[in-house]
Amino acid sequence: MTSNFVWNRRWTFEPSPRARHMQALRFFAVSAAAFAFSVALLQLLVEPGGLPHVLAQALSVAAATPVTFAGNKLWTFA
Repeated sequence: MTSNFVWNRRWTFEPSPRARHMQALRFFAVSAAAFAFSVALLQLLVEPGGLPHVLAQALSVAAATPVTFAGNKLWTFA
């Protein structure tokens, strides 16, 4: 998660005047929320949905990626 934060801060999003430690805390919160979303969606796709595990995992990761990006763009690095 540390390298992901560093690369997003340096490369993906424009620099912000916000303190680095505050951005790191927000980045962790967005990552944790996206992980929880991904796990919940995975559970729904496998249990009641009946999808194969690998397909369900790919779909949940694909769904969580834009959530993570939006959270980081609009809150972490805003």
